[in-house]
Amino acid sequence: MSSTPSFDFFIPEVQDINDLTEISNLLAHTIKRQQTIDNDLVKLINEGFSGEGLRGMVERMDTLETTIPTKLQPINRKSQDLAKTIDDTTYLAETISKKVRDLDTVRARVKATLSKVGDIIDLSDCIDAVNQALKQEHYEVAATHLQRYLHLDIDQVLEPSSAMMLNNAKSQLKAILKEKLEKALSNDNPDEIRRFCKLYVPLGQKEEGLTRYCHYLRRICSDEAELSFRSLLKSMGKSAVGTTDPSLTTCVASITQLFENVAKIIEDQFPIIEESFGADSQEILLKNMQQQCDIHSSKILDLFLEQYSVMKRVQDVSVVSRIAPMDREAREKEFLRLDPRELGPILDEMASISKSAEYYDRFIKRKAKQAQCPVPLSDLNRKMQEILSNYILLEEYFMMESVQKAMKTDEAPTENHTSPFVDYVFFILQKSASRAMESASANALCAIVNHTNTCLNRDYKEVLQHLFREAAGKNQIAKGDRKYDHLVLLNNMEISVEFIKKLKRDLENSCNRLFSSGSADEYLAMINTCLADLMDTSNNFKKMLAENMDQFSASITPRIRSLLDIFSSMSYDLTEIDYQNNEINDPWVTQFIGDVTTFLQPFSSHLTPSNHDLLVHLILSKLTRRMEKLLFQKKVS
Repeated sequence: MSSTPSFDFFIPEVQDINDLTEISNLLAHTIKRQQTIDNDLVKLINEGFSGEGLRGMVERMDTLETTIPTKLQPINRKSQDLAKTIDDTTYLAETISKKVRDLDTVRARVKATLSKVGDIIDLSDCIDAVNQALKQEHYEVAATHLQRYLHLDIDQVLEPSSAMMLNNAKSQLKAILKEKLEKALSNDNPDEIRRFCKLYVPLGQKEEGLTRYCHYLRRICSDEAELSFRSLLKSMGKSAVGTTDPSLTTCVASITQLFENVAKIIEDQFPIIEESFGADSQEILLKNMQQQCDIHSSKILDLFLEQYSVMKRVQDVSVVSRIAPMDREAREKEFLRLDPRELGPILDEMASISKSAEYYDRFIKRKAKQAQCPVPLSDLNRKMQEILSNYILLEEYFMMESVQKAMKTDEAPTENHTSPFVDYVFFILQKSASRAMESASANALCAIVNHTNTCLNRDYKEVLQHLFREAAGKNQIAKGDRKYDHLVLLNNMEISVEFIKKLKRDLENSCNRLFSSGSADEYLAMINTCLADLMDTSNNFKKMLAENMDQFSASITPRIRSLLDIFSSMSYDLTEIDYQNNEINDPWVTQFIGDVTTFLQPFSSHLTPSNHDLLVHLILSKLTRRMEKLLFQKKVS
């Protein structure tokens, strides 16, 4: 291999070269040097994998086998010494750890022994303390002493005779508690009853003490409910439904008093139960009081349904509801058999019962949330659902039949130039809606509002339309005030729009007061959806009024078109003199205004202000469009 200068030696030469020939020579020399290096590399690679190359590599490896161990022997000795040191240290650490564990075991046994010795001493003293407390009737002290050792195996701590004495003391205390509790119950001493029921807790019988205390509270509730029920039975024989005699007990008053008594007991006993038996015991109180409430409320509700034949009336209403609306004769026959006026007082009581039950249910849910427990199952809720379903059916019948009857009245218009039946109809609707609101049930209210919408859009609107068409057709032959019947019907439509808005506004205000709590937001959303339908109904009536008013204005417009005859015959191809004369003495404007005023004067006294303004606007609009057409036909100078 030829010797070639390294690239480092070329650097100063390259920096000093400035001739093209020298540059070319240097480039050729560099390329040749690169080729020589490449050939040397190839040769080395080939020799490495040839036989001679392999033998050379083996020889070099043999040399390493003899030389390397000699050089690594000191390191190997030191590594062995280090490993021995680590083994000795590990053995020593394990020995110390074992001794520490043995010491911990001994210490734990000593501690347990000392504790057991202390328990033996305390238990020996406890027997005397319990006996002494029982003699002095310090039952709380005796129970406290016994409570400490209920979790211990006394037979292993004390000798058999001492353990028997302690068990006998425990049995003696339980017998005394039972006897004292029975005596307190017979004497109706609430403080003593609570005291002895509470003593069951340190004896490990909390459930028994809590159960007996809840049974005592249920007995208080039952006694008051039975007294009220007997008063109700006595009053039932003296009164009819809907009585207002304050001396007589009604189903509403009786069940409301029941709910109030139960709620008062729960409210008063909630903190006492938590203090005496623990917060988890409040759920047991709720379940017991709800069961007692179910028993007595069921008796009152059954008596109400039986006394006023509610189920018989529901059956009769169902029969009427299945009769086709076109079968007037059959409906009239059933209607006479079931007068809706008889349902009013019954519906009032059903709504009041629902209100009391709804308020009571909200109270129970609030207390369950406070106790962080599920709401107890209630047979009362199921029964109230049945009553509300019957209430809705009877209320819808009352509304439908009462409205139908009101619309058949043919009394003279009132001073406001509206038909009396409009006031009757909306009085009935307001009464039914207010009663549904009184029930405090969102479902019942929504059902009645929806039925109100149906009644207005289907029955009431159809009657108004029919009467208007009929009155407008008879207008040509009517005399006296009867010729203005169609105007009264237009007033009926306009006042109906206002009544519907008022009904919606009143219901909204009542709902905001009744369902004001945060938990009632879902009820409010549901009710507001139904009330929005009432606004749609109002808009439908407004549209009906506009259409009929337009129709009426179109029917009377031909009568005043003759007032434009002078205008149509006038010439606007004026000279200067004619123009000045018209400015001084207009040939038709003054007369036209007077004639129109005279024509519209009777309507102002028979239409509401709003309807009169609407009629004037429509007529003037039609006249101005006619004048505009005539004006475009004239030649103007």
